[in-house]
Amino acid sequence: TAYRRQRQMCIRDRAELHVAGFTNREIAVRMHCVERTVERKIALLRRCWQSLAGSSMERDIAELP
Repeated sequence: TAYRRQRQMCIRDRAELHVAGFTNREIAVRMHCVERTVERKIALLRRCWQSLAGSSMERDIAELP
């Protein structure tokens, strides 16, 4: 749905700002939200990234001779 796409874009925007080195407070100001919202979204992203990294490593190990 349009709402889901918009929400994913907001999370992607936060991720890009985070990776670019902005602080949570700076991201909150840019995204017009409170700092705690940014902290929660970044934590969610970290869990996703760790899960993806773990899956990738497991797949690489499984492919070893």
